[in-house]
Amino acid sequence: NEVFEGSVLGRLSGRQSVTVSNPRQLPSGADLLSGELDLQIGSLRPWAAWVPAGWRLQGQVNGRADLTGTLAVPQYKGSLKGQNLQLAHALMGVNLTEGQLQLDLQGDHAYLTSLTAKGGPQGGSIQATGDAVLGASPRATLALQADRFALLQRIDRRLVISGQTQAVLTEAEMQLNGKLSVNEGLFDFSRSDAPTVGDDVNVINGPGKTIDEEDETASTTGKRKMLATVDIDLGDRLHLRGRGLETDLTGQLKFTTPNNRPSLQGNVKAVRGTYVAYGQKLNIDRGTIAFTGPIEN
Repeated sequence: NEVFEGSVLGRLSGRQSVTVSNPRQLPSGADLLSGELDLQIGSLRPWAAWVPAGWRLQGQVNGRADLTGTLAVPQYKGSLKGQNLQLAHALMGVNLTEGQLQLDLQGDHAYLTSLTAKGGPQGGSIQATGDAVLGASPRATLALQADRFALLQRIDRRLVISGQTQAVLTEAEMQLNGKLSVNEGLFDFSRSDAPTVGDDVNVINGPGKTIDEEDETASTTGKRKMLATVDIDLGDRLHLRGRGLETDLTGQLKFTTPNNRPSLQGNVKAVRGTYVAYGQKLNIDRGTIAFTGPIEN
């Protein structure tokens, strides 16, 4: 029996036992397991110390699972529930609220029955379902649906999206497919100049530089292969402002990952745009950015 209890972190209790086939020998992988686990977390806020800096975490989590199977292949049956979940990062403009989680455990499978959240005060919603196999050959799937979800909510960086994506993760590769559309957005970079590196910084393989085949092979060795195909529709309400430029952006892009390198294909067009320069306000008759490969180029 064990009990871990903290007035701040929560309570974890349980009991596990192993029935050995031969009392004169150490337990083996074929010996039977039994027991249970119980988890109660009244507030996730103190757990924010274990997430990356800047993120704020809130909500409650509770769960229970019965343990069976063998020492080599344990089996779980139970569930994990989360209520009033919140995840936010003020600097990035991320704010998820009213989160609800239902995770069910059955044998060596974990089922994400439901995960829902709101986009903070900007509204919209996001939903996720999926499952995972926890055995010798782990595999996980995840389906994500966004409905006018406020992904970014800063005063100078706002993005509302809709669409769906599906992901499959194995030991060898990750597959990502989906279609996303921008309902509305604003990127305003007129408030400050973008930071730049100092003269004494030497950037290796920066934008526009070619990676040698030998280096590229070495950099991808041992990494999980990424196979992504995501169609992105910029809609007609994405606004860009800064450095004398003010315009709406439209277009269709396709995100892929050939050789594990992020790549974009498609065109972005400036519409209803103006450009202030040399004491004049100029109307943009035609403005197009063509993406034909690696994002950094």
